[in-house]
Amino acid sequence: MKKIAYTVCACLAAQFMIACSAGSSQSDQQALEDSLAEIARLDSIEAAEIAAAAEQTRQDSLAEVERQKAIQEADMALIRTFYKKCVLHMDDGYEQYGASHMTPAMNRKLIALNEYDGADYPAYWELRTGCQDGDGPSKITSIVPLGDGWYKVSYLDMGNKGSTKIKMEDGKLADFK
Repeated sequence: MKKIAYTVCACLAAQFMIACSAGSSQSDQQALEDSLAEIARLDSIEAAEIAAAAEQTRQDSLAEVERQKAIQEADMALIRTFYKKCVLHMDDGYEQYGASHMTPAMNRKLIALNEYDGADYPAYWELRTGCQDGDGPSKITSIVPLGDGWYKVSYLDMGNKGSTKIKMEDGKLADFK
């Protein structure tokens, strides 16, 4: 942008010199006007290149926003299904589903939290409120993206309100707190 401004100033100065040099030869004036026309042409090419680069950057940014939005939607859908199958209701096949939708590190963390002797399966209940009794529903009430792959999962656990933060990495549950 500075280069364009300097070029415009140079063009104005050259035009002023043309106007002041009435005694100059016709060929000198023509050469100066040709130089000014070439400068203007080069500036218009540079301005077009800058505009094209700005448009490409804008389109790249929009594409990245759409990509991040799609990742968030996929993450939230997976969290919702994971909670339905493995945490709040324990549908048939939850062991296989859970293992295939968690990172190995999260699976090990949940297994380590299982306090029962000889148990080598994840303590999915660590992703709930810890309440043992309740008469109400068990369901997710909201999932809110927190940034950097973290989501706040709010739910009812047998009518008891609770929330857990879940970290997603590469389409899998990776951590919780």
